[in-house]
Amino acid sequence: MKTLHDGESVEIGRKPLRPLSDDGFARLDIMDPGKSMSKRHAVLSVDKQGNCSVRDLHSTNGSFVVTNNGQLMRLPAGEDIKLPIDSMTLQFGDVRLTLESAFEHDDEDDDATSGVSD
Repeated sequence: MKTLHDGESVEIGRKPLRPLSDDGFARLDIMDPGKSMSKRHAVLSVDKQGNCSVRDLHSTNGSFVVTNNGQLMRLPAGEDIKLPIDSMTLQFGDVRLTLESAFEHDDEDDDATSGVSD
């Protein structure tokens, strides 16, 4: 599980054989033996207000939202797509990941977090 806080982003992709060059993004490397995911597949971001978005990085096999009835809605490449606050399933190539939103409460303020798990 990877947790993102307000203002953070993570690049999601297939675990490469060699380390990728550091471009400033945190990475979530996913094991994908079928290689349906690109090494640099998508970026998941949470803005300062706690809004979550995903951007497909022109991946070979696409990024999708999995609807409640199991159908796939392909996301356009290169565009930031806002995601709803509640949990949902995304598919990158053939790999499905669950995105869960939560608000952590402390004495000072509320901090929105999002988690991604496979």
